[in-house]
Amino acid sequence: MIHKLLLLIPIFVFTYIHSHAQDEAKELTTTDSLLTYMGRLMLSGKDLMQEKVYLHFDNTGYFLGEKIWFKAYVTRAYDCKPTDISRVLYVELVNPGGDVIKKRKLKIDDHGQTHGDITLDSIYGSGFYEVRAYTRYMTNWGNSGIFSRVFPIFRKPDSPGNYNRKIIDSRNYRHRLPDYRETSTQPTEKLNVSFYPEGGKLVKGLKSKVAFLVTDENGKYIRTEGKVTDKDGNTLCHIQTDNEGRGAFDILPDESTFQLHLTEPNGHEQTFPLPQAEKEGCVMSLNGMAGDEVTVDLHGTESIKNRLLGYSLIHYGKLFTCDTLTIREGFQMKFHRDSLPEGVNQLTVFDSQGQILSERLFFIYPHPYETDSIRITTETPSLSPYGLIKLRVQTQPHASFSFSAMDAATMGNGNQGHIKSYLLLSSEVKGYIRHPEYYFESDDSIHRKAADLLMMTQGWRRYDWKLMTYQKDFGKEIQPIEDKLYLFGRIKALGKSLPTNHIPLKAVLYGNNGIQYGETQTDSTGFYGFDLPDLYGEWNMHITAEVEKKKRKYFIGIDRRFSPDKRQLSPYECEALPLPAPNLRFQATYDSTIHVHVPITEKLHALPTVKVKARRHYSEGAKAAWQSEKRGMYWADIYYDCDKETDDILDKGKDIPGFDEWLLERNPFIEGTPGWLASPGDQSDLRYKNRNIVWILNNMFYKTTNDDTTNTDTLNRSTIEPFPYFLNEAKSVYITENEEASRSFYFHSDLRNHVTIFVYTHNTPKRKMEKGTRYTYFQGYNKPSTFEMNNYGELPATEDFRRTLYWAPNVKTDDNGTATIEFYNNFYCKDIYISAEGLTPNGKCIFAK
Repeated sequence: MIHKLLLLIPIFVFTYIHSHAQDEAKELTTTDSLLTYMGRLMLSGKDLMQEKVYLHFDNTGYFLGEKIWFKAYVTRAYDCKPTDISRVLYVELVNPGGDVIKKRKLKIDDHGQTHGDITLDSIYGSGFYEVRAYTRYMTNWGNSGIFSRVFPIFRKPDSPGNYNRKIIDSRNYRHRLPDYRETSTQPTEKLNVSFYPEGGKLVKGLKSKVAFLVTDENGKYIRTEGKVTDKDGNTLCHIQTDNEGRGAFDILPDESTFQLHLTEPNGHEQTFPLPQAEKEGCVMSLNGMAGDEVTVDLHGTESIKNRLLGYSLIHYGKLFTCDTLTIREGFQMKFHRDSLPEGVNQLTVFDSQGQILSERLFFIYPHPYETDSIRITTETPSLSPYGLIKLRVQTQPHASFSFSAMDAATMGNGNQGHIKSYLLLSSEVKGYIRHPEYYFESDDSIHRKAADLLMMTQGWRRYDWKLMTYQKDFGKEIQPIEDKLYLFGRIKALGKSLPTNHIPLKAVLYGNNGIQYGETQTDSTGFYGFDLPDLYGEWNMHITAEVEKKKRKYFIGIDRRFSPDKRQLSPYECEALPLPAPNLRFQATYDSTIHVHVPITEKLHALPTVKVKARRHYSEGAKAAWQSEKRGMYWADIYYDCDKETDDILDKGKDIPGFDEWLLERNPFIEGTPGWLASPGDQSDLRYKNRNIVWILNNMFYKTTNDDTTNTDTLNRSTIEPFPYFLNEAKSVYITENEEASRSFYFHSDLRNHVTIFVYTHNTPKRKMEKGTRYTYFQGYNKPSTFEMNNYGELPATEDFRRTLYWAPNVKTDDNGTATIEFYNNFYCKDIYISAEGLTPNGKCIFAK
């Protein structure tokens, strides 16, 4: 049964921001004010604790039709220990244009872990697809803090097992798909420079270090060199960038205008003005390049000197240390490296008004430990076709980790870091980091310098100091903590005089697993909520406003559209990476003579030909087959589930739009005037990328738009079903730019350069829409599939094209930290690459090195 609404739903303690952001009416001394901000930082480390998600995958690239297997580790940000906040995880597959095309909802266990899979069975076109993972609570901080990884998804092999040709559609996805991702702020010049003064700004009369990043028009890093000059053209210093397009130089700002001169790849010189220096302020100079200490020199203008200031050192959203200070000549702070927490640290200097004077990220090398390792050795002497492979694992006692064995020759892309590099580095900075594992290789001066440039050129803070001191709020609707399944929403009155508070609601969920009932009422703002038991799969649902004679005057919205905005992808994420070398060693070389079996497919016997004289009977089944969506699906570049699109609109409390009105808003490539599609004989001016459209309705030609090649008077309209007038009358839409798609439905010699749009409607009467009652669905948890593999010790050999030879999401070690893994090879694999990653209850990352 649905549990009755708990009015104290864990909405997170964001109201605390407003109550504590108000300073007391009485005057505070400078010391009191500084201590107040420090106290807020201590408090926010608990109240605003963030979460992180890391996904370990079974492979590094995929082919259409395969399955993505993954294990999720959900942690508290500040100590990497399993989360005790959220219990619901969302995993999305996002196409290159930014549309979410697959979604999984998984239950997080008490160890902060879960696992699942995504089948690539209805993906339209190869390309670089993004997998995202987040809890609802995490979305309060936008899309920069959620897990994201991009994979190549290749065309399906021409013949089973032919993985040698890894083909990705060469067409630019922005020309093929609408781009729903965030607008890129990347300039489009051949050379682009972003400046990052150390501490945040330049101050006149104070020497500063300025880091900078050089990219081309596509966002790729440029290795170049140049010089810095003053207003008279005098050279102050020469500079050069590293392989990541980063560099730094020292400068003493004054009233002059300084410029950076860089040489383009074609030899042409380009000039970039430096940021303007401010008259007042302080600058920070942090040095952690050598020795065992990190030193911080602070310099201020006369208005800053001798003032009592404060500083804070934040580590993954938790206050590590803080104190007051006064800037005088030669002032310096020192931290011993061993006393600082490993990973990314955030140092902030602030005044008694809560203003940030200077702020800096820096990185402390995480030392490797023997206990970090998952050591895997083979007890099988050699690799052979269909042979049993037995591995011995050694790591921490009672550890749980995920394991994958891949056919090395069929892998799709190079590795992109590991669980430790993600949780301690990649998750702390915005954007894509090439080779994050590099910063964990060594603590020498070269790696320290590279890490420091990385910290200085991010220009983003995961932990907003102003937010953590309650000086601002999130500026948007707050998403709640989901410590179990909930159903949230808000009702809307169709009349202004109708109340929305304390309106009784009844919900009914029904499906193959039974039926659930529940009742509640709205709060003072019209908000309602149900807490639910653990439900699995999709359930039919209707919610009714139990108001006598007035229920039809209420519209019931559902709050379930909180997927974060889709970020712009780095060009480095969308390119093929070198494949790693096989890392599972055997005592002997591959032996093809052992365990050789003849596949059962090579033992086929032909049956005698049988003539069937009976006539075929056509029925409603034949009509259903003809109207199958597979025909539109075959050609499609773009697919829309109109039922889900309708639910999205109703969830927002909006009325169902006309079909063509929705299509114009949904796809920016479509332009024209709505209102003429549902009339077969009327001309419509809708166009797609300024091209004519051929409309196919339930696999029958309907009309062309903005074109005179169709004589609509000669078409037999009696055989054509009504075109959807409203969105909810349609079932699905498929769009393709392939001109061959319409040939079997309609041909005209003058029809050229057109787009085909397949529209499918419901075979049953349109879904019931009733004011005051909402008919929809509820998505429970998705049940993970089980990785399947033939036991060739008992079964005959078959054609086996597994690229992922074995996937185990939950390998557990015994009291001695050992475990045994067994699986069978396929027929073709000669080299294996293994991957194993996990997280201990105390927050230690373990992985196979």
